[in-house]
Amino acid sequence: MPGFTSTAIPILVALCLSLSAQLLAQSAAEPRFTIWLSEDGDFLRFEGSIHYGATEHLSQVLADTPSIRHLRLNSGGGLVAEARGMVRLIGEYQLSTSVYGDCESTCALVFIAGTERMLEPDARLGFHRYHQTSPVMAMFMNSDAEQEKDMAIYRKQGVAEHFLARIIETPPNEMWFPSKAELLDAGVLTRPFHDFPTEQP
Repeated sequence: MPGFTSTAIPILVALCLSLSAQLLAQSAAEPRFTIWLSEDGDFLRFEGSIHYGATEHLSQVLADTPSIRHLRLNSGGGLVAEARGMVRLIGEYQLSTSVYGDCESTCALVFIAGTERMLEPDARLGFHRYHQTSPVMAMFMNSDAEQEKDMAIYRKQGVAEHFLARIIETPPNEMWFPSKAELLDAGVLTRPFHDFPTEQP
């Protein structure tokens, strides 16, 4: 029967890893997010894709400015690994979080790490089930298993099980935007809203 020989399989894996490394290097050179520090050094604003380098950049800004207490988010999501790195930093520095605009997919994971969590006026949180779009990464990662790891973060932050079930039920190509009442009831928000200055930090 046709198939890969024992010699061909390692070669194929090596080629896939090499291609992935090249793609990662190319992507890392393309900034897709911006982090602003407020004039008073009290809070940060993160805007754009949660892409390669987001955790490293955030870590550097937090280390350089120990007065930061809050992270504002506006992102359509991005890479799970980078989002988890941001979650770790939020916990380490005990930051509160808020959303201005939309915070979707893995951005919601970053948001849920906050010690206090709130929406700014007209802001939305969007949730859906994970899906691995890269055929190369799909060889090494199971989307369901990775999502379950992150559901544990939501549980640790006190989010209700019925809310987590709804996330899993939402197809990857759709986005569920719960109402503020649903978010408060499920423990996603700890406060109804927060107003911040409208000027650029």
